[in-house]
Amino acid sequence: MINNPGFHRDETKLMTARGDRTGKAKGFTLIEMILVILTAGIVALMISPLLNQGFSAYFTANTMADMEFQARLPMERMAREVRQIQVPNSEVFVMEPTQFRFLLNGKVITYRMSTTSPGTLVRIENNDEDFLATNITAFAFHYLEKDLETETIDRSRLWAVKISFSLDYQGQTRTFNSLVFLRNAA
Repeated sequence: MINNPGFHRDETKLMTARGDRTGKAKGFTLIEMILVILTAGIVALMISPLLNQGFSAYFTANTMADMEFQARLPMERMAREVRQIQVPNSEVFVMEPTQFRFLLNGKVITYRMSTTSPGTLVRIENNDEDFLATNITAFAFHYLEKDLETETIDRSRLWAVKISFSLDYQGQTRTFNSLVFLRNAA
């Protein structure tokens, strides 16, 4: 026993290296840390496919929205101008599957694929070429009679025009269609 008047019997416990009176060290052992890291890695591996699907869906939705935006302007412009053609008339000059040429407000308008820039849809007004859309993989006009099923090449029987094109954007391809009724056709 220690014979010191300042020391009491209960205070005679040995001090640890860290100064803890109970004899237990504070903190984690190396094995505990490795187990935590392994457990976190396993949980991350199980969750990653779910996160990947979510991110993939998000980026696909963004791509589709971008495609919709890129296709809307040329489709609306073509539809607006084709809708103004009066029938029966002699305002339509060319009715081919990949080219449509007509007279509108004294100007000759042509829609077709560019001959100088592949995959580009153009609008030509009096020999001035404007690019409407790029990355076009397919483009077609369908000229329909009054029953909307029979295709025609006769201008006097032209009732509606179906416009179709496929757009390829960031690895996604989508087809856009519009059925346009000519003015005075109803």
